[in-house]
Amino acid sequence: MNIIENIKGFLRHRIKDPAARATREPLLDALRSEYAWTKVRNEYFADHPLCQVCHYNKDGQVHHKKPWHLFEDLRYEPTNLITLCQPCHFRLGHGRNWKKWNPEIQELSEGVQEWLDDIRDEG
Repeated sequence: MNIIENIKGFLRHRIKDPAARATREPLLDALRSEYAWTKVRNEYFADHPLCQVCHYNKDGQVHHKKPWHLFEDLRYEPTNLITLCQPCHFRLGHGRNWKKWNPEIQELSEGVQEWLDDIRDEG
């Protein structure tokens, strides 16, 4: 049985059982939230497929500049997103610690791009 069938069965049980109805909303809210995030993430990534620090085109991950668990109203806001490859995500977006976040990731990515442009112009 796959995950979708498990969720459907769980939801059917919750909808039929009046005592269980009170607990169905958090699950439905979580599913709606995940669907909304997936949609926003995929749309953003389609428009910004390269790492915005190093321009690597593989392992792209959409990163929240301000973490959504602290800034919930910015979770789906495209101006709060930046595409990073996995190494830049960990090293620069989180300072080599997934529990941290870099509030200056946008400025850092722009600075790196200016530096790379200068090197290209010299060559």
